[in-house]
Amino acid sequence: MRKFIVTITLIILVVASFTVGYYIGLENGKHNIAQEILDVMSFSICEIDMVNGRISEINDNSVILEIGLLDTRIVTVNDNTEIMKIYIDPFLLVSQNLTEMEEIDIEFGELMVGDKITVKADENIKIKKEFVASKIILIE
Repeated sequence: MRKFIVTITLIILVVASFTVGYYIGLENGKHNIAQEILDVMSFSICEIDMVNGRISEINDNSVILEIGLLDTRIVTVNDNTEIMKIYIDPFLLVSQNLTEMEEIDIEFGELMVGDKITVKADENIKIKKEFVASKIILIE
């Protein structure tokens, strides 16, 4: 009989421990989710006017820019768009701890599929799928 009472008591303690642990974890999870929602909401308030990506297609006056794995943007180029190539010498960066770079103006036709570029716009492009670039920077 005594063994039975000890066994029942242990089972009750184990169940109670799991129950308390479950509710503590649940409350912590709710707190973490609430914090993540606040972080996302505060991030969604900011404006974005620059984006980095890889050129996947070039048309007459636009490029298709791949951003990450699932996002693409159509970047239109007009007469006011400044296009430049920046060459960074890795030897100088490492050996002399410099950010020595050479800026060269280039033409739209010099951009190639596969190039990694940074695009700047004069408007908030956070959710825009198509926009006009004010500046395109090709980094080599």
